[in-house]
Amino acid sequence: MGSAAQQPGSADQRCFHCTLPIPATEKVDAQIGGQPHAFCCNGCRAVYAMMRDVGLDDFYRLRDRMGEAPAGRPVETPFPLAVVGI
Repeated sequence: MGSAAQQPGSADQRCFHCTLPIPATEKVDAQIGGQPHAFCCNGCRAVYAMMRDVGLDDFYRLRDRMGEAPAGRPVETPFPLAVVGI
């Protein structure tokens, strides 16, 4: 993830938590730990705050170090998602 996730007004701004593009109508800005962050929804904002509060914010540093997810077959689930209503 690049710096676009933290720069307000960026044309290709991405959610700091899930890294998905942020629709202009859904953008949620927050100051967490004195740093500005942009999120695609209040759910991502809440998850980020919770992870930071319990000391799991290394997840973001490690995720960013890993880069993009490898292309290929999606991960298979042990059961059909339709069974659980997804």
